[in-house]
Amino acid sequence: MFGGLYSLNQYFDARRIDSRNFGFQLKVAQAEAQKEYYSKVMSICSDLTAATGTIATPSVAKERRQEAIRTFWRFYNGPANLVWSRDLAVSISDFAKCLQNDCNGPVVMLSRNIAASCRNEIIHGLNIGTVIEAPTDVRAYPGH
Repeated sequence: MFGGLYSLNQYFDARRIDSRNFGFQLKVAQAEAQKEYYSKVMSICSDLTAATGTIATPSVAKERRQEAIRTFWRFYNGPANLVWSRDLAVSISDFAKCLQNDCNGPVVMLSRNIAASCRNEIIHGLNIGTVIEAPTDVRAYPGH
């Protein structure tokens, strides 16, 4: 009788351990899937922020600035839509509105908003630290 109880106890202990191992394996698989996605997010954000930083730098040659503007619109209409979180969408839309209306003043802060939103997207997605909220008080048009 004690042998049967011992065996039953061993069986349930093994099931608990298997359950914990499965949970751990599931988390590892999810992290691996996220790693690939957020690697792409980082690549897109890196290229996007390089373009907006070039646009926002007054001393950049006109041809280089025009190429950066073309790059921004390419990302705006394509790859940026893959990582369209709310904060990033607002930051990118504000920058686009600014470009469409030849704004000069807030373009630097709008570029920084995109970089901060990208950083937050990556930090939040990978759960690698505290999310620092992006500055959202600078807008191309107040109230939009």
